[in-house]
Amino acid sequence: TEIYTLSLHDALPICVTFGQDATTSNIKILGNPLTSELRLSGITGEKGMVIIYDAMGRIMQESTTQGATGILSIACNNLPRGQYFAKVIQNNASQTLSFVKL
Repeated sequence: TEIYTLSLHDALPICVTFGQDATTSNIKILGNPLTSELRLSGITGEKGMVIIYDAMGRIMQESTTQGATGILSIACNNLPRGQYFAKVIQNNASQTLSFVKL
């Protein structure tokens, strides 16, 4: 697990943790940077969530993983250009992946 602290001028530091757990480490982003759709491979179909955060740590979008097997596609048309983090939570474990929206 790697921990990074982002600090912006006159702002509180934000701590972002990148880690892999044995049950979720096979999740990958297909096509990064992306333009309209976040595609995640390795989804098991278990009940879970994908939470998309912006670089400031604000939750921008949430989606369920339930029923998706193999590849999960999440429409990201409404996200402005920038750096984002997708936190995938499944099987009581989580993995955070970084991506760029063009």
